Amino acid sequence: MSTVVYQKYLLGLIKYQRQAKTSEITELEQLQKALQLDNVSRGEAHFAAADEWYRTATRYVSDEELGDKSNPERQSMDKLLFLTERVLRLTGEEETAFLFEMSRVAKTVGLTLEEATEQVDDVKEEFYKRALQSTRSKLGQGVVNPGMLERARETLGVDEKVSIEMHVDALAAEVRSLLGLPQEKEIDDNDFSDDEPSTPDEPVDLDSLKFATGSKERLDELAKVLLIPEKDLEWEIREESFPVFQKMALETMKAAVAHTITPDDAFTRMEARREELLMPTDLSQELVSSAVYQALGGPLEETLQFSSVSNAGATYDQLLGVLEAKRTIVSILEKSGWKDLGTDFEDKFCDPNNANSAIGFIPYYDRRMMYRLFMERATALHLGKDGALTEEAKSLIAQVRALLGVEEEEARFEINRTYGPALNAVLQRGAEEIMVEYTPALLETLQKEVNEVVENYDLTDDLVRSYGLPIYKKAVKSIGDKSPTGIPTMEQNVQLDGLRQFFLLPEQKTFASHKAVFGSVYKKSVLEAMAITGIIRPEIREKLEDLRGRLGLSEKATRALYLEAIEDRMRSMIEWISSEMERMVFNQKQLAQRRKKDMGEDVFPDGKAAKGTLGIGAEVNVMRDVMNLIDFYQENEIAEEVVDEEGNNVTVYPITALGMDAVDKEMAEALYRQLVVSSFTEQGPNAARYDKNKSLWAGILGLSEEQTEKINSTIGSSVYDNYVTNSMRTKGTLDQQDIMFIANLQSKLGLSDAVSESFTKAAQKKVLSEEASAMMSSNPNINTLRAFREKCNTMGLDLSDDIGMSAYTVDSMFRTEIGPLLGNGTITLENGGEIISEVAESLGMQERDAQALFVKMARDNAITSLEAIVASLRRGRRDVSRPMRTMAAMGQFLDGDLSDVKEVEELSMEVKNDLISIWQNTDHGDNPTVEEDLEMIKSLIDYPTEEDDDDEEEDDDDDEYGVFSVEVACDATTVSRDDDELMNASASSSASSVWGEANLPAASLLSSSDGTRKALQNMMLQSKNSQRQIQEWERKVIGLKRSHSQTMRNSTRTRQALLEKLFSA
Repeated sequence: MSTVVYQKYLLGLIKYQRQAKTSEITELEQLQKALQLDNVSRGEAHFAAADEWYRTATRYVSDEELGDKSNPERQSMDKLLFLTERVLRLTGEEETAFLFEMSRVAKTVGLTLEEATEQVDDVKEEFYKRALQSTRSKLGQGVVNPGMLERARETLGVDEKVSIEMHVDALAAEVRSLLGLPQEKEIDDNDFSDDEPSTPDEPVDLDSLKFATGSKERLDELAKVLLIPEKDLEWEIREESFPVFQKMALETMKAAVAHTITPDDAFTRMEARREELLMPTDLSQELVSSAVYQALGGPLEETLQFSSVSNAGATYDQLLGVLEAKRTIVSILEKSGWKDLGTDFEDKFCDPNNANSAIGFIPYYDRRMMYRLFMERATALHLGKDGALTEEAKSLIAQVRALLGVEEEEARFEINRTYGPALNAVLQRGAEEIMVEYTPALLETLQKEVNEVVENYDLTDDLVRSYGLPIYKKAVKSIGDKSPTGIPTMEQNVQLDGLRQFFLLPEQKTFASHKAVFGSVYKKSVLEAMAITGIIRPEIREKLEDLRGRLGLSEKATRALYLEAIEDRMRSMIEWISSEMERMVFNQKQLAQRRKKDMGEDVFPDGKAAKGTLGIGAEVNVMRDVMNLIDFYQENEIAEEVVDEEGNNVTVYPITALGMDAVDKEMAEALYRQLVVSSFTEQGPNAARYDKNKSLWAGILGLSEEQTEKINSTIGSSVYDNYVTNSMRTKGTLDQQDIMFIANLQSKLGLSDAVSESFTKAAQKKVLSEEASAMMSSNPNINTLRAFREKCNTMGLDLSDDIGMSAYTVDSMFRTEIGPLLGNGTITLENGGEIISEVAESLGMQERDAQALFVKMARDNAITSLEAIVASLRRGRRDVSRPMRTMAAMGQFLDGDLSDVKEVEELSMEVKNDLISIWQNTDHGDNPTVEEDLEMIKSLIDYPTEEDDDDEEEDDDDDEYGVFSVEVACDATTVSRDDDELMNASASSSASSVWGEANLPAASLLSSSDGTRKALQNMMLQSKNSQRQIQEWERKVIGLKRSHSQTMRNSTRTRQALLEKLFSA
């Protein structure tokens, strides 16, 4: 029932008053308490109210109409959502519960939570706007303060950022109201007002607007209540007042420019208006200057209309008016605090790069046209009696250029364009007089005339030079055409020098003209100076230098002409050498293919065809022509020494065979290769000349350092290979003389130490590889093999990696060298490891591979001996002690084990007994190892012993091999070992050896007390019994070889002896 009461009350609030009041929130809170509703019940009441309202409302309005904020039902919905949100928030509802309740209320009325929240925020803001309006209306009564607004914000739930923006808007509205400007929105102070804000339709008279007395104090009070800083208040005042002030300032500025008022009056009026609009004093400059752009823009816009139709008179008059307006504006600006405006006025107000400046709206072309028309008109109106521009005209032109933002370069162009023809006429007339008859006095008179024109029209020396150079070129050409030899006379040179001075031309500016006319003369002279030899003698070179001065050529130009002549002569020389090289290198067919034409039947006068091939073996005799070309290059000083970027002196070859396309890359490399080869194949003094000029010849051909190094490397590889091969085949190795020759060869070829060493090694490898192949194919003996491998070791060469011997060949060498030593007993267990390691290392084998191969050799020898023994017995021959001795010798390297060999498995017990009998009945002389050899033979043929029989009988007593441990405690000494360790022990050392290690501490207790010995005896007895189990397990379970079991039997005998000693003690 209580929930229904709350629901009905809420519906009543919505139905009879569509605008929310803060008191309604309080009423709902009090009602909840009175009805003793918990939050859940209250939420149900809001949900039910929303559901009932929505069902009722949608009977008469559509969802589209509910989207219209002016619709009454929409306003009811907003109030319902607002009251729901405020009640839930202000009663401390948890966030999860709030979202739940608010979401289902929003969903009930057809909204999402986001949409509902947005509508609630709109209600809050409208509510707070009315609060701010009320605050403005109550200013000065002492009843408003920041705390009141803060409580209102908390009650309404207005966001802090939103409230700050609304405070600023309220302050701006107050500023507009006090200034007399219409409000953008009018909100009735009555909370129940449904009136919409109105916008005035009548225009506002800005001249009548101003702040009344006390406005500033009222605004300060409002700013404090709204917690708005002073600077923000000033900004709001400026924002609203500035357009008002700007209109008045522009009108006042125009009146001053029109001379209807004085600049002083204009400034006084603007200052008074500034104070009426509450704008601070420090804004005076900015406020006044804001009107300058429009004050100047108007006259300039009118000027543009005249200049666009090329009306020079009207353009001139308008620009004079703009200059006058500028002076008036400057006077006003200075009174507002501007200083030095005479120098920075244009930078501040007439910046062509600023679209908002006074001239920013005028395109550059139009500004340049204004300047041109003004200058032309000023020239026509302001020429003095002497025909020169007056100083007044020059000043006006300069002012207009600055005002219009015309760049100095463009202004200079317009000046030259306007006054240049007058200067050109004076220069033309002076040049004609000089070419008729030159005297120094004439030059002085003409220079004075030119200087007057330059000064009168504010021209420059650069313009004199620009007009004078074409005239000078014509004069040079005229002299060249008139000279029979093409070389000017002394008188003509004097005339040209006078012209150069008259036109203010530096000598380097005239070089191009002289080269165009006299360059061919100089080149022809160089070609003639070369004569038949092609080398220009020093005395002729001096004459060429004199000729350069007479022709007026620069050193750079004559150097280029000199090189052109050299190139013409050098081309024929290099083409001849190339042709001869081709004819000697290629046969008739190859030469025809290379030159792409039929070479006829006989290439040489004797009718013989070429036999050479392009490369080292070419039988070419062109070295005389090559050396002549090198001399030609050197004597004529063609190569140049320059300093590179890193400060190093380098030689530059300005003319090369490749650069002039006289030869291709293949021929250039062939010619260089020929000189290099000749440098160490030629006998006599020419060899040194060839060697000395290798780098120069490479430069002449146009080959880079990388290319020459590659060629040297190719040549070096072949030469090294030939020399080292011959020396090693003759001497077997390289001696000191060979090493010295190789060092000399390295120097001649310019090879690095690393490259030289690699070539030497490569040649040695090649020789030794061939020697190895020949050696292995001829069944070498041990001495031959040893000598070969030692030779390779001495040279630091690996048989596999360097000589290229296969693993099979290296293994064969190992067998050949080790086999005899193994067979004759030289290798024993004591020295075998050292011998095998030495040979393996020398052959480049891995030691483990060598050991495996050695064991295989011993095994093969043992098997071969066994086969020989069996074969002899089958044939009735019983003299087999020698192969048995060999077999015993091999057994020491096999651990006495051949149990897995087929021949051993096929031996019958009868044969085994026969072998043992033969050995025992053979006379072995004084051989001390007879018994050991017999034991080894028994092990090899798997001959059973007495211990084997005993072991088998004793093993029957135990059904299985169990886990056991032996532990003896004596004087804090403990010996312990379990059979897990035995099972993990390696087969090579056998489990018995592990037990031997475990019992080592027991041996040290033999001299201990009786109790200790007794305990040790029990331990040893237990160990002996367990040993039998271990032997059986090793043989049957893990397949341990018989030799290992024998080792364990030996261990058993050792334990037996130890026990006997213990019992006897």
